[in-house]
Amino acid sequence: MNWPACPLLPQERILRETGRFLAHLDTYPVTDRHAQVIPKQRRASIIELAMEELAALWPQVATGRSSPARNHGHGAFNIGLNSGPESGRRTSQPDPCGNHRGLGHGFKLVMLAVLLGLSGCGKKAVPPLIPPVPVTTAQAVIKTMPLVVEAMGSVESYNSLSIVPRISGQILKYHFREGDEVERDSLLVTIDLAPYAEALHQAEAMLASDEADLEFRQSEAVRYSELDTNAVTRSDFERTHAEASAQEHKVKADRAVVEQARLNLGYCSINSPISGRAGAYLLNQGAVVEANKTTLLVINQIEPIYVTFSVPEKHLTAIQAAQLKETLTVEARIPGIETKLRLGRLAFIDNNVDRASGMIRLKGTFANTDAFLWPGQYVRVSLIVGNEPGVVVIPARAVRTGPKGPLVFVVKDNGTAEARTVRVARLAGEEAVLVQGVSAGETVVTDGQNKLKNGAAVVIAEPSVPAATNAVPGAG
Repeated sequence: MNWPACPLLPQERILRETGRFLAHLDTYPVTDRHAQVIPKQRRASIIELAMEELAALWPQVATGRSSPARNHGHGAFNIGLNSGPESGRRTSQPDPCGNHRGLGHGFKLVMLAVLLGLSGCGKKAVPPLIPPVPVTTAQAVIKTMPLVVEAMGSVESYNSLSIVPRISGQILKYHFREGDEVERDSLLVTIDLAPYAEALHQAEAMLASDEADLEFRQSEAVRYSELDTNAVTRSDFERTHAEASAQEHKVKADRAVVEQARLNLGYCSINSPISGRAGAYLLNQGAVVEANKTTLLVINQIEPIYVTFSVPEKHLTAIQAAQLKETLTVEARIPGIETKLRLGRLAFIDNNVDRASGMIRLKGTFANTDAFLWPGQYVRVSLIVGNEPGVVVIPARAVRTGPKGPLVFVVKDNGTAEARTVRVARLAGEEAVLVQGVSAGETVVTDGQNKLKNGAAVVIAEPSVPAATNAVPGAG
């Protein structure tokens, strides 16, 4: 009898895919329903047993003939034959295409054994496989780290001046634009000089008149002195000399008035007393100002610039001792732009401690050639008072807050992450100095912690690198 051409059996397709699935289990980490990674040894034993059952089923698919039951001591693996009174009725029979009725039942039992073995419990279904979590990592290192005193501070201009006119009058012109960088002695504002020019002319005319009168009175006094004592009375002689002396003092007063008029005329042109950045116009052009009262603008010198901060008085002794050895370095960072560090030098320690707060005020000087620091800004300040050798350092971003305090995820040799509680001594820039919890050389997760839990499988997205060195360069 000629058998008809037979399509690929459904059981054959399933067995092939199952073999690939079992090979996949041997390659990648697999977790059970408790999200715990199944050890490789246990996986290998389960896969080996399942493969043997699949090998026994394969001839039945290819030939359509049943094979003797294979018994491994577990009823779940009795395939092809059934015991009991109805075994004869349930024994599978081949059809023209070799299909085996009992094969589907045997295959189900093999897959059930695999799933039960992987789950570790026959009462609940195995959850889907959890893929490894991609993470980035860094290695904990031992190195020398700076000892720092952290504080919040504010930026202050090195010099700040309010420009107030010395004379009253109308503003004729501003010679700069708001926000311009102005140089010392550069012209800023011109006040109407016409009234002061006229006042100078008047003072000069009065001086000329009094100088002529002085010349006449002096000549009169000389003539009276040359006459015979019997020709003039003593009273006339003394009067001429007194008038000449009085006129001489009047001329001096006139000269002072002329000088004052010249000064007032000069005050009509207001020049910058310092180099710095000009602020906004506080009065518009054409407004009338009052001498020594009206503020026209404010100029701030921002190169160099000060950063003022306060630290607890308990640090004062250490700061003073360190300052005797060398000039102390001050680091300033703007919150939110922590990577843009600026370095300065400690320039001032106040002469008293605030009794109310127990804080002492300090100032650092920064070159600020790029105008990065701006008056009025709040900054994070780190005063470096020394160095501490041989400490364990990891990136600060590796430290997260857990229920028991700071924690980090450490990547173990088997490719899983372990959550560890750590003690952080202090933060130094982008690095954290640890007291305990992590040893040098261990790999910690720096990114991807939000998807991790203790024992989760991980895959490193990029090679581990040591924690960056927080070297202290020379202050700028």
